[in-house]
Amino acid sequence: MMQSFPEWSRRCRFLQYSVASIALLATDLLPASAPGATLTDDVQPIFDTYCVVCHMHGSASGELILEDGEARAQLLNRQSTQSSLTLVEPFKADSSYLVFKLRGTHAEVGGSGLSMPPDSAGLSENQLKTIVDWINAGAPE
Repeated sequence: MMQSFPEWSRRCRFLQYSVASIALLATDLLPASAPGATLTDDVQPIFDTYCVVCHMHGSASGELILEDGEARAQLLNRQSTQSSLTLVEPFKADSSYLVFKLRGTHAEVGGSGLSMPPDSAGLSENQLKTIVDWINAGAPE
């Protein structure tokens, strides 16, 4: 039996709304991410400029190596030696000790030592945001 145009149109709209609702619900369940934030392209250049001079093989301050090819394994899901927090907890920048160190707020979470990088200038807001976005994106390679 053939449906009338208004009935067919109503069913199509219902289907469109249903699909759109399911898509919105599904995206709410996914972790927030920053498209394109990767270690290789975005974060490692910051580490190379500000961190590797102290955090490299042979002189790794805090036993943390941030050289290219080592940084991700050294940071992910590894407990800090200065706090009870994990250095980098993927998808959770707000509970990653690295972010507290870079912001200079590490004492608030029981941390110790200097802010990083130790010079007075520190990272720019954009550089810090890049690292936070990378962590919130799951800390991809």
